[in-house]
Amino acid sequence: MKRVLIGFCAFAAIAGVAYLSVIGCCSLILHHRGSAERAFSMSRRLKLSGDERREVDRLEKEFLVKKENTCRSLCAKRERLAQLLRQEPEDQAALSQIVEEIGRDQMILEKATLDHLRAIQSYLNPEQRRTMNGWVAKEMESACEMTACGYTPGCVEPGHKENQ
Repeated sequence: MKRVLIGFCAFAAIAGVAYLSVIGCCSLILHHRGSAERAFSMSRRLKLSGDERREVDRLEKEFLVKKENTCRSLCAKRERLAQLLRQEPEDQAALSQIVEEIGRDQMILEKATLDHLRAIQSYLNPEQRRTMNGWVAKEMESACEMTACGYTPGCVEPGHKENQ
């Protein structure tokens, strides 16, 4: 059972590395230009005033520093996981430890993202919050679909609610 769990975790980690290498946080480290474009798009989509736009831009810059630091840590740990998977015989304890460390970093990133979204929402009116929440939800569904979860039987399809 332990081998199956570690094997599944290894598969999920490898799928995560593949995903991140294409569009994930590791690419964020290479170019921050996308953040300016994303902030502009957010400002335009939400129809922010000048003051709101300045505050959202400030929040975005602060968040990207935190995100970059955590993403660097995640990428390094995933690289270490890949190295461990190549070793013969496998070091089960080291594999388990690195997967737990990846999980902790992922949790930190998820919480930082939630805090960031809440901070932005504090500058928005109810209509702007609904708009933002709608496209954030779509992005989250899309991200799930592009990782190993998208290939998991029983995973909720984007746009469909479980147990309606």
